[in-house]
Formats: sequence, C-alpha cells, structure tokens
Amino acid sequence: MLKVTFDCPFRIDGVGETRFVGCGIILDAELGLVWCDRRTVVSCLGDIRIVFGGVVEVDACKVVFLHPTQNFGLVQFDVNALQGRKIKAIEPFAPAENETDLKPGDTLTYIGLTRQR
Repeated sequence: MLKVTFDCPFRIDGVGETRFVGCGIILDAELGLVWCDRRTVVSCLGDIRIVFGGVVEVDACKVVFLHPTQNFGLVQFDVNALQGRKIKAIEPFAPAENETDLKPGDTLTYIGLTRQR
C-alpha cells in the first residue's frame, strides 16, 4: 500500500478541489501499475506523485485508465525511478478453505492510510 497525491492544474469536470490524496496498491511491480480510487485520481489531466513507505517519492508517468462508473483507476510510474529499490505487487486474494462469506454484523479490520500519513 502506498500514498498517491494528485494535483490538478485547474478545476475541470465539475471537480471543486485541485489537490487530492489517497492510497494505492501495486498491481504489477515490473510495469509500475498502481490501482487507486477515482476520489484520488479524478481525471487524466494532472500531476501524480507516489510515495513508497513514507520515504521515497516518484512521479507517476501517466494515468493508464479511469473507469467511468466503478470508482477505480490505474496509474503507472517509472520503476527505474526507484533506483534499484525492491517493491512487491499485492498477491491475489483467495479465501482460505475454512473461511465463509461475510455476513451482516461480522467484524472487519480496516487497513489504510489516515490523514496524518
């Protein structure tokens, strides 16, 4: 999980702000593909910065895809900008054999970024 910041040069597409911060997940470490939500990356026009571990900050090269209705997007960064640092992509989720489907009232654990990070 990493931090994604998006800065718009001006307000477009009915968006009232020009700076957005959220989290992303590395889908492919070799290609530099990161999944994020549409609340963080609101359009294809803007500057994207990705922060790894709260320490290493790189520019994202481009917005690869923004889904028009499902609230997600893909951005891509230059893996060479990490200067040899190793990163890992998220492993596909697979339920364990003894796990069951979630039901209303089940307890969940939130894993994500807070406003301070």
